[in-house]
Amino acid sequence: MRDSKVVDVGQKWLNEFRELVDKGVRSGTSLDTYEHRWETLVKPRVEGLRISELHAGRVVKIIQDINADLSASSAKTCRAILSGLCGLAVRHKAMDTNPVRDARPVETGRRKKPARALTADEVLDIFAKADSDEIAKRQDLPDIMRFYGGTGERTGEAIAVRWEHVDFAAKVAQVEGNMVRTKADGAKINDGKTAMAERGIPLADWLVDMLLDRRARVAAERDVHPEELTGWVFPNTKGGLRESSNLRRDWRAFRDRHDIGDWFTPRTFRRTVATLVTDALPVREASDLLGHSRVSQTTDTYVGRKAASRKAADVLGVLGGSKNGSKTAPRSESKRPQPYDLG
Repeated sequence: MRDSKVVDVGQKWLNEFRELVDKGVRSGTSLDTYEHRWETLVKPRVEGLRISELHAGRVVKIIQDINADLSASSAKTCRAILSGLCGLAVRHKAMDTNPVRDARPVETGRRKKPARALTADEVLDIFAKADSDEIAKRQDLPDIMRFYGGTGERTGEAIAVRWEHVDFAAKVAQVEGNMVRTKADGAKINDGKTAMAERGIPLADWLVDMLLDRRARVAAERDVHPEELTGWVFPNTKGGLRESSNLRRDWRAFRDRHDIGDWFTPRTFRRTVATLVTDALPVREASDLLGHSRVSQTTDTYVGRKAASRKAADVLGVLGGSKNGSKTAPRSESKRPQPYDLG
């Protein structure tokens, strides 16, 4: 197998990945991403190469070229593809070691921007803008924004919520899945991104009131009792499953109408929830609410960085005194040492 072409090994690796998707072990959206990057970026760069010719230096060159031509994100995805196919070759004894492990990691060349979160006043201002925007109201954005703001759910999780998932007595919304679209299956609900994805989200009283009002309006339109209402809470205009791509399109249009920067996406509310909760509660509370498998993901990626609070300065205030409890004079007021006499 050492004489196998890289393109053949790559296709075999994708076929094995597809089998894992069919078993529910891997994500269909990941498969779509890998297939697209393989066909457009990796395959053209390894065409004609044998697997024995794919050494660490060549891997570095391929990844660097993709990073320079496109982005660090694309380069990292292509690195994962190369690592996967080389790993397959190692398992079949076509390679002794995986050369991607010896290739240096992708470097972005710029500092990662801190997560942008909203203040409570900014959230209320955006809610007010949505309430006064007739286009936004026709697109259901006021209620959807409030749901994101009150739960911190992922974009696809909020789209996938059904009336049957909301326990109004317990004030809890159950997350049962995440809306995704794949080439093989189209729009569907998967099991979520992590083992913590399926969870119950406690709802604030104002959000419960909003959902009760929404349920009453929708039930009246369908001529059913509110407690008998079923189906998607935020459907498309035909009552079916809303597409996340369509939601993002409407979101961008809202953003443009109100001169809000392109940093404002549905995920901004997720970051805002993480920041507000961690400001008041242990970070574990925010991590559980967001469905993260690791607390570090919450703090490193989702909590918006703000100016340091006065709490740190208050703690360090202890250094401003002397052993007997008296305050130390400011340096500018203390007796200065006399200069040496050089005469």
